Amino acid sequence: MIDLSQWKPVFEDDFNGDRLDSTKWKLRTDSGKDCEIRRGGYWDKSELLVKDGCLRIRTEYKDGALGPGFYTAAICTDGLFDHGYGYYEIRCILPKAQGLWASFWIQSNNMRIPGKGTQGGLNGAELDIFEAPNYCKNDSTHDCIVSSIHVNGQAPLLRSKRIGFFPATQPYDHFNTYGLEWNDKEYIYYINRKETCRTSFLRGTSRVPEYMILSVEVCGRNAKPGIDWAGLITRNSKLLPVDFVVDYVRVYDRQPG
Repeated sequence: MIDLSQWKPVFEDDFNGDRLDSTKWKLRTDSGKDCEIRRGGYWDKSELLVKDGCLRIRTEYKDGALGPGFYTAAICTDGLFDHGYGYYEIRCILPKAQGLWASFWIQSNNMRIPGKGTQGGLNGAELDIFEAPNYCKNDSTHDCIVSSIHVNGQAPLLRSKRIGFFPATQPYDHFNTYGLEWNDKEYIYYINRKETCRTSFLRGTSRVPEYMILSVEVCGRNAKPGIDWAGLITRNSKLLPVDFVVDYVRVYDRQPG
């Protein structure tokens, strides 16, 4: 169990008010536009809602900015809050549908450059605190999230490690917290502040500042839904929309002494 009395907050967003705080977050798109194709759907600024003290990243089918399709969104702190060692935590409810997955992850910009290595993980990494693809499962993994690490940039240098699947408490209906302690020796993952795993893959932990990302992905390619590890979005018996509900995101630094 992590003891946060030993840590001081350096970033906090409780999503109060009626709009996203642009000093902390921005839409994450490669084009810089307010809407673009992402996997089996679109990332669109209009799918970001702030109300009742929570951020809601909505996924829905509509005739939107780029035509009919499944629209959702991703936000990041790139250039607004880039940070290193610390404890990163989110409190959220996962979206209740198959064919999509919500994620809370940390990444360095070195990871986005094809053919550029990162000296293992020393010069940057992608740290998937959680991804949630398992709503489609009818077995014991249904309530599990997955945690992973990726290093060395894009293919063909990319190296990845899926650390494991870990259960949360009714994550599609109730709030849980998902956290990561990143220090100079290892990464330690948590659910509800209880440790799930730890690793130093590959060659040690990242030594460069990284930024946070909150995202929802729709399975498929070129804005066309398809079957992937989270299932197929058109198989949902319940009509969309569905929301990824985020109560807060916080980052802490360990206090000296």
